Parts: sequence; C-alpha cells; structure tokens
Amino acid sequence: MWVGHQHLLDRIAKIRLRLFKRLQNAQIQHHAMGTDALAHHSEAMANLWMAWINQNASAVIMLLIGLLSLIIWLPSWQWSLVLLLVVYLVIIAVMCWRGVKLSQKIVLQATEFRRQSNDFLNSASIWHLQPQFTSPSAKALWQVKRRIQQQSDNAALLLQGIGFSMLLILLFQANTHALSIGPVVMIGVILLLSTKESLSPSLYSQRALTDYFVAKNAFSTLPVQDIPILPTIDNEATHSFSLSNFSAQIPFAPQISIIAHTPQIVLISGSSGTGKSTLLQACAGHMDYSGERFRNGKHMEKGLFHPWHYIEQLPKALNGTIYDNLTLANSEVSPQKISEVFASVGLEHLMDLQQWLGVNGRTLSGGELKRFALARAMLCDFDLLLVDEPFEGLDALMQARISNCLNQIAETKIVIVASHITPDTLHVTQRINLDHISLKN
Repeated sequence: MWVGHQHLLDRIAKIRLRLFKRLQNAQIQHHAMGTDALAHHSEAMANLWMAWINQNASAVIMLLIGLLSLIIWLPSWQWSLVLLLVVYLVIIAVMCWRGVKLSQKIVLQATEFRRQSNDFLNSASIWHLQPQFTSPSAKALWQVKRRIQQQSDNAALLLQGIGFSMLLILLFQANTHALSIGPVVMIGVILLLSTKESLSPSLYSQRALTDYFVAKNAFSTLPVQDIPILPTIDNEATHSFSLSNFSAQIPFAPQISIIAHTPQIVLISGSSGTGKSTLLQACAGHMDYSGERFRNGKHMEKGLFHPWHYIEQLPKALNGTIYDNLTLANSEVSPQKISEVFASVGLEHLMDLQQWLGVNGRTLSGGELKRFALARAMLCDFDLLLVDEPFEGLDALMQARISNCLNQIAETKIVIVASHITPDTLHVTQRINLDHISLKN
C-alpha cells in the first residue's frame, strides 16, 4: 500500500505537470473545466493502477493460487476453479467493454448538463419574465452512472450464483474418499462460498476504469487557447495606451475608444453583466477582441505583453508558503520590501513569510486574497496595471488604503480599474461607463 500510494502521488504530479506544460503561453477557456482537470480528472487518471489494475490483479492471483492448491490436494475439484476463473475473466472483459461505452455517454451527458447550466445562469436576468423556466437536470447523467453500479451488482450476484451452484454439484458428486480429507475439501468449499466477497472489490473497481476513460477524454478535449507573447521591441516604458473601436469577442460586448497617458487612473464602471471583466481581460490580451490596441502610439498585435500586469477579479494563492507565493512575481524581492508593501495594503499580520497557505495551512479570505494579489503585483516590475474589482468585499477603511496604493502606482504608471465601487479617495482621471455605452449601441 505504501508503494502504491507513492506511485499514485507521483502519477498525479506528472499528469498535472503535463497539463501545466500544455498551458504554457495558453489558458483554459472555461475555469470550471480547468478546476475539474486539476482536481478530479488528474486523480482519476493516476488512480487507475491503485483502484483498478491492483484490484483485478489481486483477484486473478488469488484464483490462480486457489487453483494450484486444488491441483495439488484435490484434483477432482480443479475444474470448478478453472470455470470460475474463465467466467470471471469473461465478465471483466464485458464490463470493460461496456465501461468504455458508458464513459462516452457520461461525457455526452456531462457536456449537455454543463451547456444547460450555462444557458440557465446566463438567462438569470429574465427569470422573472418566465416563471416556469425549465431548470437544468442532472437526472440523465445520474442514470448513466447508476448503470455502472447496477452492472457491478449484477456481476457480483452472477459470480456468487455460479460459485454456489458449482459447490452444490461438487458436494453431490463427491465420493467418500474426497470427503474423508475434510481439511483439504474446505479449501474448495471456502473459495466457492466466498466468491462474492473475494471478487467484489475487483468488480466494483470498474467504476474507476470508467472514470479513467472520462478523465482521459476530458484531458484530450480540454479547450485550451494559445496566447501569443508579444516581444518587447524597445526599452521604452508604456506612457500612453489607447483603444480604437475595441470590444471583447463576446455577445453584446460594448465597443469603446479611449486614450490614457501616464500618470492616470482610468475607471471602467457599469452594472453587473455589462462586460467590465471581459473588457479588462481583452485589454490585457488574455482573450480575443475586435478593434485595435495602441502602446505609445504604435499598433499592438493580439497577445500578452510582459511589462503589463493583470490582477483578476478572484485572485488565487497556491498551496505553499507566503514567500513562495510572493516570489512568483519577483524571485529577488527582499523581506524589507515585502514588509513595506504588506503595510501599505493592510497585510501586516502575514509577515511570517514561511507560513503555509492553502490545505493544512492558513486560508485567506476573499478580501485578503485581493490585497495579497495587489501586493504581489507591487513587488514585480510593470509599466501598466489592470485591476479587476479591487474594492469588492472590503470595508470602507480598507477601500481607502487600496485606493491610496493605486494612487501611488498611478503617479508613474497607467492604472486601469474595472469596478462597480468607486471610493472617494481614488483619484480617477477618466471614466468609462459601460451602461451608457451599451445604451448608445
């Protein structure tokens, strides 16, 4: 078991590293699929050896040892175990074949359920207009998974019935000599009586095989979009940024044109659902867009530009120390600089840099994660900052501290903020209200 679990952990690590390598200069288009791939599918693929191969190999080895015992001590009974082994292998082959078929149905049903759920949530604004709106149902998906369980139940009952039947036949045909060697006869009796209990683990492990095929399909069809990395043509900092007839490539995205110069804070405001976050992601180069971007008056191709830094609406912290998370931005940052930045964003209580974040460690709240992401940005070298909803979930005092940080950054750089909250302390020099633009369009 120790070797098996070491192997399981090693395989999970290799599978996830392969995914990370695939995502170099690329991103998963749907965050939910990325979470499934990292959390569930990678474990399902790595678990094949422990959960399926190990169980079936153990069952076959046990049957072969029992058969060898009967050949040596009770040759007249050996045909029963040979028949049981053959039937078991046939059942396993059939279950594997059906498992592949059912895994394909699971993929189709899961895809359909995801589509229905997305459509249902995207239409939330008109639910009140249609009281009898049909909500998505996972019943079809659940029924397919239930068939896998029923298949294992039926196989276990079939093997138990065959074992009992063979035992009755053997006892009915047994001669006096065979019964006189009672202890040896008990080997065959116990093997045939315990057919269900001894072989059930391998039969119910077929669910792990189905999960493996589902996970493998999910990995091979994972919607990954390549993102080009734009080369730094000159050493000049970004002192002007403009958009012309610019809009993110999503339905009903507003089209905007702006010009921003250093130092400046540009605020993109609007009600929920107007496309603030997608617009910011398109500006940063994380998603496709129509229109044009200009840097220092020069046209930019589509893609990411390393001297720009984007902070997403829901920042992440990796399982690791605080210091490890911060050095993702700058491997040469000093503890003194970290202390100064943490003081400015109100994270003085996290100055134990070796403190573990994540599983079995400290969990950061949503507000702490936003400030942590801003601190990580302030520790790296950038010349344009794009921040998505930096004030959401913060009290008035903390909003003021974050505003001061952004104001200080904007003294030498361009800062673009997407937010439906605008503290009075934020020195906004240009406002883009997407509600007004949407109405005009």
